[in-house]
Amino acid sequence: MKKLLITGGLGFIGSIAANYFHKKFQILVFDNPRNEIIDYFSKIPLNLVSREGGIQKIFDFNPDIILHLGAKSNTDLDNADLAYFSNTDFTNKLIDYSIKRKIKLIYASSAATYGDGSNGFDDTDKFHDLIKLKPLNLYGWSKHNSDLFFSDYLDNNPKSENIIGLKFFNVFGKNELHKKHMASVISKMIPKIKNNEKINLFKHFYQGLYCEAERDFIFVDDICRIFELLMGMDFKSSIYNVGTGTSSKFSKLIEVGFNSLGRKPLIEFIDLPKQYHGKYQMRTKAPMKRLIKLLNGFEFTSIEDAVPKLL
Repeated sequence: MKKLLITGGLGFIGSIAANYFHKKFQILVFDNPRNEIIDYFSKIPLNLVSREGGIQKIFDFNPDIILHLGAKSNTDLDNADLAYFSNTDFTNKLIDYSIKRKIKLIYASSAATYGDGSNGFDDTDKFHDLIKLKPLNLYGWSKHNSDLFFSDYLDNNPKSENIIGLKFFNVFGKNELHKKHMASVISKMIPKIKNNEKINLFKHFYQGLYCEAERDFIFVDDICRIFELLMGMDFKSSIYNVGTGTSSKFSKLIEVGFNSLGRKPLIEFIDLPKQYHGKYQMRTKAPMKRLIKLLNGFEFTSIEDAVPKLL
């Protein structure tokens, strides 16, 4: 059985992935223990190494595949040293390790690297294109800097294989409430939908108009299926978007939740807090042609099918 290392394996996407793959690989999870997630794994064979144990324990495991999902993912992160060492430096070390050992690496980048979208959302691994992007927050910059590190390597090693950066757009699904205020809108609102309570959503004054933000939402189960396809194939090293190629208003997810329970949506729009002004993406939509071509086609789960699974 091949060995799979999952960094951030007690986080949202990582814990779902560990559950998805635990019968297919010998798994080592590299993360800091949290009781609410450990309970989730109570019936799953789990080898856990704390981040405090050091990166050397990863190398001692000698993985065949690395799924690197570990990061400080708060978009309001304000500690530059923490962002660098937890996100940028750690990712760069795993890229270096994978290059030297010729190990398949799938690492998590983010749509936050695109900033306000003024330079578009086209996925590329070319340094001269990536350098134009201006993330809106420290988290986005920490991810962007690793993309630049990887891109610089690819510019000098165009035949590199089996290392891929995935720019996740808005992933949602089960097992993310430990993220608290950073959890997806729909996950945070599920309890209110079940209790038939009113839900507040932010309205934005943008280009002279009040409007609602839109996102490219992708179901976490689809993320795991994409991981599985990539693990089972060889590919040229690059950076790809991971969304659905469609953009939806936050209110649509809430409406689907209420409607699936046969209830009338209860939504009220409130002003965006000042601390998020200028740091909030108004609209994201992932161009997906490159990844879909690489995967030889892919069928995404619709919001209408995904949201009821969370209720």
